[in-house]
Amino acid sequence: RIAESYPHLLSGGQRQRIMIAIALANDPKLLIADEPTTALDVTLEKQILDLIAAAQKARGLGVLLITHNLSLVRRYAQRVLVLDAGKPIESNTTDQIFTRPAQPQTKRLLAARNMAPPPDMPNPPAILQAQNLTVKFPVLRGALRRKVGDVAAVDDVSFNLHEGETLGLVGESGSGKSTIALALLRLINYKGDVLLGGVNLASLSKPALRAMRAQIQIVFQDPYGSLAPRLTIEDIIAEGLTIHQPGLNAAQRREKVAATLHDVGLPADAMNRYPHEFSGGQRQRVAIARALILHPRILVLDEPTSALDVTVQAEILALLRSLQTRHNIAYLFISHDLRVIRALAHKVMVLKSGKIVELATANTVFNNPAAAYTQTLLAASGLR
Repeated sequence: RIAESYPHLLSGGQRQRIMIAIALANDPKLLIADEPTTALDVTLEKQILDLIAAAQKARGLGVLLITHNLSLVRRYAQRVLVLDAGKPIESNTTDQIFTRPAQPQTKRLLAARNMAPPPDMPNPPAILQAQNLTVKFPVLRGALRRKVGDVAAVDDVSFNLHEGETLGLVGESGSGKSTIALALLRLINYKGDVLLGGVNLASLSKPALRAMRAQIQIVFQDPYGSLAPRLTIEDIIAEGLTIHQPGLNAAQRREKVAATLHDVGLPADAMNRYPHEFSGGQRQRVAIARALILHPRILVLDEPTSALDVTVQAEILALLRSLQTRHNIAYLFISHDLRVIRALAHKVMVLKSGKIVELATANTVFNNPAAAYTQTLLAASGLR
């Protein structure tokens, strides 16, 4: 079946297996694996790298594994070469690099992956409530694409998000994480109830819903694709103001943009530049500023660090912590990287096939998980 299928019909893990098969077809002596699992969830990540390791053993292959994921390096590499600004700074056995690094750059990389978890929260009021949330998509068949049924991407999910709290959403690809986010933002249809500040979003008129949207904003995964390349940073960040605060004049908008740039650690003169002039981490700061300028009560963070290396990841996570402390924002943090979730989340919701399999404090989920599926995810991430 796979051989007769087109790429768009395959999952991410299946496509990566096809790429490995293509690379192995000519029986090479060296396989270069350039970030082979960056876009995959933790269980697929382990399956793909186990497959590469098995091929290496069976064929006597050399493998050059290029990655910013240090957990994978420790698990699968025998030797490590650390690069900084295009130059090699340290080369040694994996054990030596991880236990006795010689160079300060290497030490910073290793320190960045071990952020302490956030402090415990008191008992703040719930700001967002999802009750029996269900999202179904039609199944279409035949040449005329007739509907033959439905598939539940999210199935009867209920949870609360409290003021100043981070709720981490984890699960494999297709588990319903991003679909929940889209439903909460009223970007797709759903059944059930979503209450923001006690107000049911489904009961709002279009003008009232538009006003309510300022309270819940989103930061997307791709810092390169989520910013319009032809707009200046000022125009990008101020876009929401033109809708939600149309009475501001140009000088007032500019003042707000400058203050928000300062809030995310960027200089005021950045507003006159374009996205291509910034690094990935800086662009993600711009994306955070765009969401932050409306003073939302909730930020939906959809894989905001997955495209960044570990040191930049740590910087963005530190920024998010600081913003949460200063502004008392609640985060709905979606990620397949459980180390990132552990560094930021107060509570964790584990999803599988659109259903909640575990919802508990981060300490409970990481140290005493109840569900077998949660234990599998932690084992695949090297956290158990």
